[in-house]
Amino acid sequence: MSVVLAWVGVTTSCDGPTVFFQTDDAVLDTLEDIVAEVCTDGVQNGDETDIDCGGSCLPCGDGGTCGQGSDCESGVCETGTCAAASCSDTVANGDESDVDCGGSCAPCADGQLCSVGADCLSTFCPDGVCAPIPATCLDGTLNGTETGIDCGGGECPTCAAGQVCGDATDCDSGVCTAGLCAASGCDDNVLNGNESDVDCGGDCLGCDPGQLCGAVADCDSGVCVNGFCLAPSCTDGVRNGLETDADCGGADCDMCIIGQHCLTATDCDTHVCDGLHEVCLPGNCINGLKDSDESDIDCGGACLACLDGLACTSGADCTSGVCTGDVCQAPACDDGVMNSAETDIDCGGGTCAVCDDGANCSQASDCASGVCSSNHCQIAACDDGAKNGNETDVDCGGTCAECPNGSTCSIDEDCIGATCAAGFCQLVTCTDGELNGNETDVDCGGGDCLGCTDGSICVNGGDCSSHVCAQGTCQVASCTDGTHNGDETDVDCGGSCAPCTVGGCLLGADCVSGVCLSNVCAAPTCNDGVLNGEEIAVDCGGSVCELCADGSACVEAVDCASGICTDSLCAFANCTDGIQNGTEIAVDCGGLDCAGCAPGTVCTENVDCGSGICDAGVCTTASCVDTVTNGDETDVDCGGSCPACPDGGVCGQASDCASLVCVAGVCLAVTCTDAVFNGDETDVDCGGPTCPACGNGSDCTFTTDCTSGICTAGTCVAFNCTDGLLNDGETAVDCGGANCPACATGSDCTLASDCTSGICTARVCVAFDCTDGLLNDGETAIDCGGPNCSACGNGSTCGVASDCISGICTASVCVAFDCTDGLLNDGETAIDCGGANCPACATGSDCTLATDCTSGICTAGVCVAFDCTDNILNDGETAIDCGGPNCSACGNGSTCGLASDCTSGICTAGVCVAFDCTDGIKNDGETAVDCGGPNCSACGNGSTCGLASDCTSGICSAGVCVAFDCTDGIRNDSETDVDCGGPNCSACGPGGECLLPGDCDSGVCLGGICFPPVCGDGVTNGTDVCDDAGNSPTCDSDCTLPLCSDNFVNPAAGETCDDGNLIAGDGCSITCQLENLFTNGSFETGDYTGWTLLENSGIPLNGTFGVLTSPTTVNPDTTQVYDWYDGQLNVCSSPGLPYTFVATDGAFVGVHLQQGPEQHRMYQDVTLPIGTGRIRWDMYYNNTWGSWDPAGQYIAVNLRDTTTDAIIATVFKTTAGDPLVLAGMTPYSVDLSPWAGTTVRIDFEMMVNLNWMDVGYDNFRVTP
Repeated sequence: MSVVLAWVGVTTSCDGPTVFFQTDDAVLDTLEDIVAEVCTDGVQNGDETDIDCGGSCLPCGDGGTCGQGSDCESGVCETGTCAAASCSDTVANGDESDVDCGGSCAPCADGQLCSVGADCLSTFCPDGVCAPIPATCLDGTLNGTETGIDCGGGECPTCAAGQVCGDATDCDSGVCTAGLCAASGCDDNVLNGNESDVDCGGDCLGCDPGQLCGAVADCDSGVCVNGFCLAPSCTDGVRNGLETDADCGGADCDMCIIGQHCLTATDCDTHVCDGLHEVCLPGNCINGLKDSDESDIDCGGACLACLDGLACTSGADCTSGVCTGDVCQAPACDDGVMNSAETDIDCGGGTCAVCDDGANCSQASDCASGVCSSNHCQIAACDDGAKNGNETDVDCGGTCAECPNGSTCSIDEDCIGATCAAGFCQLVTCTDGELNGNETDVDCGGGDCLGCTDGSICVNGGDCSSHVCAQGTCQVASCTDGTHNGDETDVDCGGSCAPCTVGGCLLGADCVSGVCLSNVCAAPTCNDGVLNGEEIAVDCGGSVCELCADGSACVEAVDCASGICTDSLCAFANCTDGIQNGTEIAVDCGGLDCAGCAPGTVCTENVDCGSGICDAGVCTTASCVDTVTNGDETDVDCGGSCPACPDGGVCGQASDCASLVCVAGVCLAVTCTDAVFNGDETDVDCGGPTCPACGNGSDCTFTTDCTSGICTAGTCVAFNCTDGLLNDGETAVDCGGANCPACATGSDCTLASDCTSGICTARVCVAFDCTDGLLNDGETAIDCGGPNCSACGNGSTCGVASDCISGICTASVCVAFDCTDGLLNDGETAIDCGGANCPACATGSDCTLATDCTSGICTAGVCVAFDCTDNILNDGETAIDCGGPNCSACGNGSTCGLASDCTSGICTAGVCVAFDCTDGIKNDGETAVDCGGPNCSACGNGSTCGLASDCTSGICSAGVCVAFDCTDGIRNDSETDVDCGGPNCSACGPGGECLLPGDCDSGVCLGGICFPPVCGDGVTNGTDVCDDAGNSPTCDSDCTLPLCSDNFVNPAAGETCDDGNLIAGDGCSITCQLENLFTNGSFETGDYTGWTLLENSGIPLNGTFGVLTSPTTVNPDTTQVYDWYDGQLNVCSSPGLPYTFVATDGAFVGVHLQQGPEQHRMYQDVTLPIGTGRIRWDMYYNNTWGSWDPAGQYIAVNLRDTTTDAIIATVFKTTAGDPLVLAGMTPYSVDLSPWAGTTVRIDFEMMVNLNWMDVGYDNFRVTP
């Protein structure tokens, strides 16, 4: 068919002019419409080169007629016909990734385009461009910045010794010498190897203080703290510095203890150093030597004090305390020291003169005044706390003041307002246990004494503690006796009685109202904080008080301010309780807290209404014209079911806005970026006069609405490369850009890819050359090969050898030269050797570096032969310059293959190791195989030797070890010390080393040392008469025969004491048996004779009270017993009674009954003879408090100083967990052996501060 075109006109837009034609169908069409119609009409017309293809239409397929390459799909037009794509048509077509390479063609060279790695010769396609494979440190090739294969250069790990280096940073050791990495050394001034600091630590010598360390072995001092070596100190736990042992000895540290290493006696705290074995020996008080800090042999210093006549350095060294002229003196009454039996310096004690006033004393005979008080001599006076002068009792009577009741007296004038009866001052009192005076019963009633207890005789109520007297008898207080008594707070009310309506009170519970103010019951009020009166809850409810708050107790709703009583509690007012309460205007609506009310509800203001409108006191219905935001409106009269809101209005969703854009609750104005189809847009955010043109597929009205400039049937459509327009990024009409074919030479371009030549210069496509980065013009690879360009590198495509730099073209690819090609190439220093890639060259070949040579030595550009001093591992060496058949043997730690490679002659696991004394080889200075020399043990007899120390016998004669004997001056054979000890030689003297007692002439071997004869060592030696290592039936511990009166107690011989005499009655009998030291220890005098009694104020008590005959049953409130405190017969009320006290020795028991608070003490001063073991007694007690308290309720036995009364030791005390009551008299004992030979005050203490305690004592005695 033919088409008639008529030009109608042109319109212009930002995308260029649009030409309109009119066809014979009278329809206005654009050029695009016409072209589309022409290219599908089955006729070659227009600028087509073949039917419907070429020219402005799509390119033609292979075989189609063409005028230029752009007419063809392959881009190749040969002699007017489209040719098929090939790998040599200089056009990027088919599946090629670049011109004639990639895809099914040969791989592309570096710099050419690619899609996958297979498109590239390098097989590496980063970012769509072929590139060389990056060098790595694991590819086994010397490349990149490496100085050696896969090492050095800064990016790879450092190199091992012997590898090439550029500087020290390339080497493991940090040392680069003559281009090669050196092995780590201890003198290379570099921190390497296993050194902890530069050239020290690890396998090197120890580091100095302040240098780095990782372990103690890294430090010369052996001390590594927080990674630094410290200087030697006396507290670092290491033997260093001048120390003879760890942290001791030497000039700077403390002396060493027994068994530690020493050089001189000053190194030892015992001052005894065995110089032969350099060890500190014990200094002791029984070794017959003057050592340690002793002032004489085995005495003074830390030992026992020395006897008279022995050496001393101070009085402390002497038993007398007197050291004159460095000699201990005998005690004397003028030596200025309190010693012997003196009670003060040079006085008292019965031996020296009596003491002056103020001096220490133990008894009156020690004092010139005859008065010893508080262990000090006093002037006789009426206030000296002693009974003296003509006093009848302590400090009273006679010429002193009158005595109080209970004191001893002679005449009435000795007593204060009382009489002297039976030798005691007595006064009629309410505590004398007698019915006297105006008492109505014993010690009560009558007005002067306290009221009597229930059941006592009375005359009137005032005689009774209950204030009720009936028929002459005191009555029990009751709640109906009309009297304020018992625990009542008012008459017959309060306390344990019924509460008081009015009257006195102590607590609220005493009052009916529950309110006690100023000890008076108050009437109920609504603010007294108590639930009383008619109140429903505390201070609310009822007919008087205000309604109760939420949470208060209630009975019914009228009790509550909220009007709601639920589960007997006032509930909070809320908006769902069905009651108008709180601030509500109507039931559950309006007010401050509830939702607005429905239309028609009574209101007072707009907020009371759900609609927000209160008109004439009534809530009205919401509307879209009431100027109030109500109903489902989002703003005033808009949004929701009302019209959409203008810009700036409040919204809940897009439909609330005229713009259809609601952001953060606000309507926004229409924009071209709001992602909403609104305003005059033809599609979302595009088209129309305001917004940008729309993309393909978007709705449109005019061509101006489309970025393509083409609007067809209301939709924007895409442009193409045959539309005859410069669009869609084309650089020339229908060519160039990202989407259309490349342009011919002379066309406009932006990038090389816009041109068929691949070259865009000054924005114009130009012809190719050998530097254009493209495969063209007969090149076999990009810009190389072929007749016109230079040869190509390895891996490039080639046709003949001349196409390759290497001159080798194999299978159309340039391949690398190698080390067998007979050519000097690839960095070789000589043909097929040297350089980075080929084997090292033989001697005489050209070279550049040492690595170019098999000898490892390159001198003046020529490889020379190796030797054993070239510092290189070569010529069969097993380590650098040592080992192998040609060089000397290597030191320890070097690599080896045979034993002959090592100076030690020992090659183990390929490493030279040090020789030792078990390797079966004579080495390392040995005088014979594995013995002798400075490092191995001595040799047996007959072995070769150089010195005596080379022989176990210690004797080297004429170069041969010979046998020892007991006179060779050497410790050998089985001797325990030099020429002594053992089975073959005589015993050693004191100080010699030993293993068995038989090694010592004393027969005493302790701690491996022979000791001199000492009594107690279990051997009869020295001056011993006998020695059983202590007491035995036949030997005293002083190594003499047992004898009573020899001042040694020998229990094994039957002695229990030995005071050095044969006098009876002094605590030790004439048969050396302990005598009872307690005076009246079983109270058989019927009183406390021999005992001193004290109460807590220190007042002495008469010793005739508190002793009961056995058996005696003491009943509470009925039995009168003597109280040792006040010396009177009293009726006790102890809850621990009744109890029957039964003596365990004799007919009497010492009894203490006390309520407290009180401290009771009874004591005797006793001299404990040598041999004293234990004090024993029998005791009963009942502690009614219910527990033992260390300060307030206890029984104790204290040893006190007889002079100061100070406690020396507490040897018994009841503690928590002890029984509170004993079943009967129970035996007790405590150990007094530490105080044997001393005079002590044995004090029995009873502390009763909390409640009643009853105690009975009997049978006090001292036993071994």
